[in-house]
Amino acid sequence: MGIYELEEIINPPVNLYSDAATGFLSWEPPLIDGEPNSSMPVRHLEFYYIYLDNEVIAQTIDIEIDMNPFIFPGFQYIAGVSAYYSSDNESEIIEVLIPNLDSDENNISALETCCYLGC
Repeated sequence: MGIYELEEIINPPVNLYSDAATGFLSWEPPLIDGEPNSSMPVRHLEFYYIYLDNEVIAQTIDIEIDMNPFIFPGFQYIAGVSAYYSSDNESEIIEVLIPNLDSDENNISALETCCYLGC
């Protein structure tokens, strides 16, 4: 019998949302063959990088983060999340719009939610 090495999968997180009412950013773990990562060994996924306007602002092992300390009313932002794996590989960054809630042109209520830009 040969020794088999697990293939490193560097899929990004999925279903990224920005909740305008709470200021939280949330996502689901990366998919592997269409299924959540929880069915596979999780030792390869180390943490998530959090981006704001293409700059890393935090890292977390959770699947949500409070963005309020990083954003200011009256501005629009692009937030992103990538998965970082134990083999020093980072997934692509998925992004979501954090709207300017003070802008009349956006006409966005505090209860609306912004979805991953690829939706």
